[in-house]
Amino acid sequence: MFFGKRAAQRTIGKALVDNNESLYSREKAAEMKCGGALMLSDPKLKLTTFKLESLEGYMKDTKALPDRGSEFYRHVS
Repeated sequence: MFFGKRAAQRTIGKALVDNNESLYSREKAAEMKCGGALMLSDPKLKLTTFKLESLEGYMKDTKALPDRGSEFYRHVS
């Protein structure tokens, strides 16, 4: 699926607006949209196996983060 620049901007912008409880929730939503956009991007963007595996690991780690910033800060304090 081709994920054009304008479509990517709208999608990431929507993630930011839809998750406006805190900067943490906005940032996590934007990370997930960006990672998904890279994985589904233009076929001309050739990710090596290493890069794709790294991106998949990053997405897995991001999904595992708590949904609320206060929970995250409690874990890292």
